[in-house]
Amino acid sequence: MAVFPCDHTPHRYPGAQRSMYVTYAAGSLAQTYKLRLCELHFRDLMNVVNKQMAVVDTDSQMSTACEQCDQDRSATVFAKVFEGGADPVQYAVDLCARHSEALLALLKIGNGRALADR
Repeated sequence: MAVFPCDHTPHRYPGAQRSMYVTYAAGSLAQTYKLRLCELHFRDLMNVVNKQMAVVDTDSQMSTACEQCDQDRSATVFAKVFEGGADPVQYAVDLCARHSEALLALLKIGNGRALADR
């Protein structure tokens, strides 16, 4: 059985890998962060995702306003979630600068790895 480091807090865990790719897109700039998570911290971050973001499907609409305070939208936050062999699920939310920064802090992207632009 493989042992992985959890990106939420620095500890090792055995078992299946759970990953979350969080992308912050503002104007023409976008940055993606990869988080590898233990089961407990994956569930913690999924609670944040489920409360503040919506599943992207064929009916998804972009908003011109922040979905939390109705200020002008300045960014979109995306989360692509992989849980132990299941198909990935995509989430998104349109936010103002203040709320997007708060969400990114809750998702602990600073603990993950920034992926190179492609």
